[in-house]
Amino acid sequence: MSPRWAVRKSPVERPFKLEGQYTLTVNLATGTGVHEGFGVASHTGRFVTRADVWVDAAGNNYGVGTCIAANGDEIFWQSGFSPEWTVEWIGGTGRFEQASGGWRILSGAMTDSYVDPAGNLVMTFVYTGEGTITYGPGNEVSRPMKWSGQNVVVADFSTAPTGIIHWWILEESGKGTHVGAFTCEGAGELNLLTGQNTATGLIIAANGDPLFWELQKTPETEYFTLTIIEGTGRFEHASGVFQGYPTVTKEVWDGPLLYMYQDIEGIGTLTY
Repeated sequence: MSPRWAVRKSPVERPFKLEGQYTLTVNLATGTGVHEGFGVASHTGRFVTRADVWVDAAGNNYGVGTCIAANGDEIFWQSGFSPEWTVEWIGGTGRFEQASGGWRILSGAMTDSYVDPAGNLVMTFVYTGEGTITYGPGNEVSRPMKWSGQNVVVADFSTAPTGIIHWWILEESGKGTHVGAFTCEGAGELNLLTGQNTATGLIIAANGDPLFWELQKTPETEYFTLTIIEGTGRFEHASGVFQGYPTVTKEVWDGPLLYMYQDIEGIGTLTY
């Protein structure tokens, strides 16, 4: 008779090698662009890959993308955030669920470069690389998380006599580690007596998976604390905490409604 329980296998770290080609298309005006490529690698066989890329104000290059294996399973990756790896694995689907590890470029060369009619710099590269990949059940990892974005927050001051001002995120978008190009929504309230700000909402990643969050801000700090409390899809049972630093760039009044346009930078950890 088979037992009614089974021992959960531990994930295994495996060597990883690959070779391939990718084309990087970057808008010279905005510093944002797209990485698209293909190749062959251990564990994936023939693969294709795509990523959103961008350059921050300090000139650092970042990318968040997906590698699709020959069988259709995905490995999620990021580059530019970790000093240890040129490319870091940050999860996946199917056999690559919760993948971790990464790889470095061994050799690479540019084979083509030009500016297209739309003003984009288009560069094609060939490369080889090697590293490690760990995947399988039980491989939950706490990972650094960074993001930047812009939003419009609307505050309703018609409720000010009650001591509470209600506010909500009318629109927010940005790019970040683990989530790629994201959108965000939420609603909260400001207590005028204590200066305490609280809110709840969700971040929707580039692949459509959400992360649910709670926000706290006290008048003593210049940042707000955002706590990840759950997620679905690749972020199932996610947790984490990070600090967000908003900078108001413009304020517009429309009757009792105050529209605040903000740039935001965030940093913290995400576990999934």
